[in-house]
Amino acid sequence: MAKLRQAVCRWPFERIPLPDLCRAAAGMGLAAIDLLGPDDWERVRDYGLVCSMGYPAIRHDFIATGFNDRANHALLVGELESAIPLAARHAVPNLIAMFGNRRGRGDAEATDNCVAGLERIKALAETYGVTLCLELLNSKVDHADYQGDHTAFGVAVVRAVDSPRCTTSTTCRSWKAI
Repeated sequence: MAKLRQAVCRWPFERIPLPDLCRAAAGMGLAAIDLLGPDDWERVRDYGLVCSMGYPAIRHDFIATGFNDRANHALLVGELESAIPLAARHAVPNLIAMFGNRRGRGDAEATDNCVAGLERIKALAETYGVTLCLELLNSKVDHADYQGDHTAFGVAVVRAVDSPRCTTSTTCRSWKAI
Protein backbone atom coordinates (compact mmCIF):
# COMPACT_ATOMS: atom_id res chain seq x y z
CA MET A 1 0.00 0.00 0.00
CA ALA A 2 1.23 3.47 -0.88
CA LYS A 3 2.38 5.85 1.81
CA LEU A 4 0.06 8.80 2.48
CA ARG A 5 1.45 11.93 0.86
CA GLN A 6 0.23 15.28 2.09
CA ALA A 7 0.50 18.78 0.70
CA VAL A 8 -0.11 22.31 1.91
CA CYS A 9 -1.62 25.15 -0.12
CA ARG A 10 0.51 28.23 -0.61
CA TRP A 11 -2.16 30.93 -0.22
CA PRO A 12 -2.80 30.65 3.55
CA PHE A 13 0.92 31.19 4.10
CA GLU A 14 1.56 34.02 1.62
CA ARG A 15 3.36 36.09 4.24
CA ILE A 16 5.98 33.38 4.72
CA PRO A 17 8.75 33.50 2.11
CA LEU A 18 8.50 30.47 -0.15
CA PRO A 19 11.94 29.07 0.81
CA ASP A 20 10.96 29.18 4.51
CA LEU A 21 7.63 27.48 3.77
CA CYS A 22 9.42 24.82 1.72
CA ARG A 23 11.89 24.10 4.52
CA ALA A 24 9.06 23.84 7.05
CA ALA A 25 6.94 21.64 4.77
CA ALA A 26 9.84 19.32 4.04
CA GLY A 27 10.73 19.21 7.74
CA MET A 28 7.18 18.10 8.59
CA GLY A 29 7.34 15.35 6.01
CA LEU A 30 4.96 16.96 3.54
CA ALA A 31 5.46 16.03 -0.09
CA ALA A 32 4.12 19.05 -1.95
CA ILE A 33 3.02 22.66 -1.94
CA ASP A 34 -0.10 23.32 -3.96
CA LEU A 35 -1.40 26.34 -5.84
CA LEU A 36 1.89 27.75 -7.01
CA GLY A 37 2.38 29.67 -10.22
CA PRO A 38 4.72 28.46 -12.97
CA ASP A 39 7.61 30.57 -11.70
CA ASP A 40 7.70 28.57 -8.45
CA TRP A 41 7.30 25.00 -9.76
CA GLU A 42 11.02 24.34 -10.03
CA ARG A 43 11.88 26.23 -6.84
CA VAL A 44 10.04 23.72 -4.61
CA ARG A 45 12.00 20.82 -6.12
CA ASP A 46 15.15 22.24 -4.50
CA TYR A 47 13.59 21.18 -1.17
CA GLY A 48 12.53 17.71 -2.28
CA LEU A 49 8.94 18.85 -2.82
CA VAL A 50 6.67 19.12 -5.84
CA CYS A 51 3.76 21.30 -6.78
CA SER A 52 0.97 18.75 -7.08
CA MET A 53 -1.63 21.34 -8.22
CA GLY A 54 -0.43 24.38 -10.10
CA TYR A 55 -1.95 27.59 -11.37
CA PRO A 56 -1.54 27.91 -15.15
CA ALA A 57 -1.22 31.69 -14.67
CA ILE A 58 -1.40 34.23 -11.86
CA ARG A 59 -4.27 36.70 -12.33
CA HIS A 60 -6.27 38.75 -9.81
CA ASP A 61 -9.55 37.52 -11.38
CA PHE A 62 -8.59 33.85 -11.66
CA ILE A 63 -11.70 32.42 -9.94
CA ALA A 64 -14.26 34.71 -11.59
CA THR A 65 -12.90 34.32 -15.13
CA GLY A 66 -13.74 30.80 -16.22
CA PHE A 67 -14.74 28.52 -19.06
CA ASN A 68 -18.44 29.26 -18.56
CA ASP A 69 -18.05 32.42 -20.69
CA ARG A 70 -16.91 31.93 -24.30
CA ALA A 71 -15.36 35.40 -24.22
CA ASN A 72 -12.75 33.96 -21.82
CA HIS A 73 -11.77 30.97 -23.95
CA ALA A 74 -8.93 32.59 -25.89
CA LEU A 75 -7.30 33.79 -22.66
CA LEU A 76 -7.77 30.51 -20.78
CA VAL A 77 -6.74 28.24 -23.64
CA GLY A 78 -3.68 30.44 -24.26
CA GLU A 79 -2.64 30.21 -20.62
CA LEU A 80 -3.07 26.45 -20.64
CA GLU A 81 -1.23 26.02 -23.94
CA SER A 82 1.77 27.65 -22.28
CA ALA A 83 1.39 25.99 -18.89
CA ILE A 84 0.70 22.36 -19.83
CA PRO A 85 4.09 21.57 -21.43
CA LEU A 86 5.83 23.48 -18.63
CA ALA A 87 3.86 21.55 -16.00
CA ALA A 88 4.87 18.26 -17.59
CA ARG A 89 8.52 19.36 -17.63
CA HIS A 90 8.40 20.26 -13.92
CA ALA A 91 6.41 17.15 -12.85
CA VAL A 92 3.31 19.18 -11.96
CA PRO A 93 0.59 16.59 -12.60
CA ASN A 94 -2.46 18.83 -12.14
CA LEU A 95 -3.44 22.34 -13.19
CA ILE A 96 -6.38 24.11 -11.62
CA ALA A 97 -9.06 25.67 -13.85
CA MET A 98 -12.24 27.55 -13.03
CA PHE A 99 -15.82 27.44 -14.18
CA GLY A 100 -16.13 31.19 -13.47
CA ASN A 101 -18.80 33.45 -12.02
CA ARG A 102 -22.37 33.11 -13.31
CA ARG A 103 -23.04 36.74 -14.16
CA GLY A 104 -26.65 35.77 -14.94
CA ARG A 105 -25.72 32.71 -17.02
CA GLY A 106 -27.82 29.57 -16.56
CA ASP A 107 -26.28 26.14 -16.00
CA ALA A 108 -27.25 24.77 -19.44
CA GLU A 109 -25.52 27.61 -21.30
CA ALA A 110 -22.55 27.49 -18.93
CA THR A 111 -22.17 23.74 -19.42
CA ASP A 112 -22.14 24.15 -23.20
CA ASN A 113 -19.61 26.98 -22.93
CA CYS A 114 -17.32 25.02 -20.59
CA VAL A 115 -17.40 21.97 -22.84
CA ALA A 116 -16.61 24.05 -25.93
CA GLY A 117 -13.61 25.66 -24.25
CA LEU A 118 -12.24 22.49 -22.68
CA GLU A 119 -12.58 20.62 -25.98
CA ARG A 120 -10.04 23.09 -27.38
CA ILE A 121 -7.37 22.15 -24.81
CA LYS A 122 -8.03 18.54 -23.78
CA ALA A 123 -5.84 16.96 -26.49
CA LEU A 124 -2.81 18.91 -25.31
CA ALA A 125 -3.46 17.88 -21.70
CA GLU A 126 -3.79 14.25 -22.83
CA THR A 127 -0.57 14.45 -24.87
CA TYR A 128 1.43 15.77 -21.92
CA GLY A 129 -0.32 13.72 -19.21
CA VAL A 130 -1.37 16.80 -17.23
CA THR A 131 -4.82 16.78 -15.65
CA LEU A 132 -7.04 19.88 -15.70
CA CYS A 133 -8.89 20.05 -12.39
CA LEU A 134 -12.01 22.22 -12.53
CA GLU A 135 -12.62 23.74 -9.13
CA LEU A 136 -15.95 23.34 -7.36
CA LEU A 137 -16.50 26.15 -4.83
CA ASN A 138 -19.21 27.10 -2.34
CA SER A 139 -21.14 30.11 -3.61
CA LYS A 140 -23.27 30.33 -0.46
CA VAL A 141 -20.37 30.86 1.94
CA ASP A 142 -17.38 32.52 0.34
CA HIS A 143 -17.52 32.53 -3.48
CA ALA A 144 -20.70 34.42 -4.33
CA ASP A 145 -21.97 33.93 -7.89
CA TYR A 146 -19.54 31.10 -8.72
CA GLN A 147 -21.05 28.81 -11.37
CA GLY A 148 -19.44 25.54 -10.30
CA ASP A 149 -21.07 25.41 -6.89
CA HIS A 150 -22.61 21.96 -7.09
CA THR A 151 -21.24 18.57 -8.02
CA ALA A 152 -23.91 17.83 -10.65
CA PHE A 153 -22.75 20.82 -12.71
CA GLY A 154 -19.10 19.74 -12.59
CA VAL A 155 -19.93 16.14 -13.40
CA ALA A 156 -22.05 17.20 -16.40
CA VAL A 157 -19.16 19.22 -17.81
CA VAL A 158 -16.56 16.52 -17.20
CA ARG A 159 -18.73 13.77 -18.68
CA ALA A 160 -19.39 15.83 -21.80
CA VAL A 161 -15.69 16.61 -22.31
CA ASP A 162 -14.96 12.90 -21.90
CA SER A 163 -11.22 13.06 -21.27
CA PRO A 164 -9.15 11.28 -18.64
CA ARG A 165 -7.27 14.59 -18.28
CA CYS A 166 -10.28 16.71 -17.37
CA THR A 167 -11.92 16.29 -13.99
CA THR A 168 -13.35 18.22 -11.07
CA SER A 169 -11.07 19.18 -8.21
CA THR A 170 -12.83 16.74 -5.88
CA THR A 171 -11.90 13.78 -8.08
CA CYS A 172 -8.44 14.94 -9.12
CA ARG A 173 -5.93 12.25 -9.96
CA SER A 174 -3.30 11.28 -7.46
CA TRP A 175 0.25 12.36 -8.20
CA LYS A 176 3.40 10.26 -8.44
CA ALA A 177 6.11 12.87 -8.64
CA ILE A 178 8.15 11.68 -5.67
